[in-house]
Amino acid sequence: MAHTFGTIPGFDANNLTPAQLDGVACVACAGEDGDMVPVGHVNGSQVFAHPSCTGTPLYANTLLVTGPCSTPAEVADLTAVAFDVTDQLGVNTIVATSTSHFVRDFAGVLVVGPSLTSGTKGRQMDIVAAVLEAEALAHRVPVIVPQAATETASCDACGQSQTIATVRNHHGEVFCRDCRGDAPGCSWCLEDDETEPVYTGTGFAPMCAPCADVEKVRRPSPWNLTTSERAAAHA
Repeated sequence: MAHTFGTIPGFDANNLTPAQLDGVACVACAGEDGDMVPVGHVNGSQVFAHPSCTGTPLYANTLLVTGPCSTPAEVADLTAVAFDVTDQLGVNTIVATSTSHFVRDFAGVLVVGPSLTSGTKGRQMDIVAAVLEAEALAHRVPVIVPQAATETASCDACGQSQTIATVRNHHGEVFCRDCRGDAPGCSWCLEDDETEPVYTGTGFAPMCAPCADVEKVRRPSPWNLTTSERAAAHA
């Protein structure tokens, strides 16, 4: 049987469904069953492999965002942090409000609020966050804690507020990932264009303007307001 290797336009290559990968074989074992991730290009075409065959996370460009999530207000706050993570780091995010996630599927776990890693500072951790962070530590999945508010700074080039992780060069200047030129680009079309966080139902994905317009129509949400809609809502 001739196996097909190819990019599937219009989809995030890190989150393809089995149906979208029908007929695409793992470049390592040639098997077609199970979840696969993109691992490179051969003759100009994208090739895929099972995470177990490569040792890479299933969602290699996605951070699991966890923290207090017992009330609707806490979930909204956690979602807002996920927006900031996607906006500032240019990665996909999934908001975790239960312990049903497999932390080994993700590039890292970002813990908001009290953390086993940074210390709870006298506050009790949310059970969901505690379990997911403990699993991440047990499986050596990177755990990220947002920086302290005192470290927040704005990009010297575009003014974007850096609340998750401020990076300074040797001159002490702050530049965001877009202005540094190392943002990964659009998660849908993979073009190296300027992106914005777009709500996907479980978190956010960085998308270029054309892809963002399509997803905002497909998935109406208060998180997916256009600039004019946002301005009208606050008028």
